[in-house]
Amino acid sequence: MAYDYNDKGYREHRYAGANRVEYGYTTAGQLLGVGRQVFVNDAWIADENAPQVTYQLDALGRRVEKRVGNDVEKYLWAGHNMTLLAVYDAEDDLVARFEYGAGRMPVRMTQGEDTYYFA
Repeated sequence: MAYDYNDKGYREHRYAGANRVEYGYTTAGQLLGVGRQVFVNDAWIADENAPQVTYQLDALGRRVEKRVGNDVEKYLWAGHNMTLLAVYDAEDDLVARFEYGAGRMPVRMTQGEDTYYFA
């Protein structure tokens, strides 16, 4: 496996044989997308069999959406800080809810009927 990095030190490509993974970033270095490519006829083209991954960020640089192929996750944040409150699917159905203790540390996550506690 081999890697390419840009002048800021961010990984741009990962190579494995005739496959390449390409990474895209904002000017601030936040990951915006990941796509797999194959080498065909002396050119890199998108791998139609691999899902492309894209991220959408809000004005504060927080991830508000992740797409993997046709699957979508949406993220709800508290105010102007980095406290993740919930994750929703493409139909706006609740996937996960987070609860916090003192110091903005998550203490509990609920997914459907399951509850997980963080130590």
